[in-house]
Amino acid sequence: MREKVKRYLSALSERASKIANSPEKLEKLASKASDKLNAIGVESGAIKEGAHVLVTFIRMIQAYIKGEYRIVPWQTLLAITGGVLYFLIPLDVIPDFIPVLGFADDIAALLWIYKSVRSDVEDFEQFYIAAKTEETPVNTPENDQ
Repeated sequence: MREKVKRYLSALSERASKIANSPEKLEKLASKASDKLNAIGVESGAIKEGAHVLVTFIRMIQAYIKGEYRIVPWQTLLAITGGVLYFLIPLDVIPDFIPVLGFADDIAALLWIYKSVRSDVEDFEQFYIAAKTEETPVNTPENDQ
């Protein structure tokens, strides 16, 4: 069983590396993950937390593709790409068609990856918040009329 898991993770890592090297494939991956997340919906606590992590990973990938945020270490980009890819694979450790449990392993994988690259993700989140703040116009008396 361990050998099977090692082979699976190795294949997943290899596939993530190929995707991470292609802006087009990264964009497609981010888009598919966003679509799947929207289709699932997020209501409960653990799923909500995992969804937040997934949304942040998607934003990191998109910012990287656009050249807005290139401070992502390669290993971190590879890890988040692998996490998003794992989320998209319907037949993983616990198949996605099994209600509730089907996404439990996806959420666990996303949270584990988040913990392993937390400082890089937090750096991105600070960048993202600052960038969004700069885009928001300041209310002035002229704008309020």
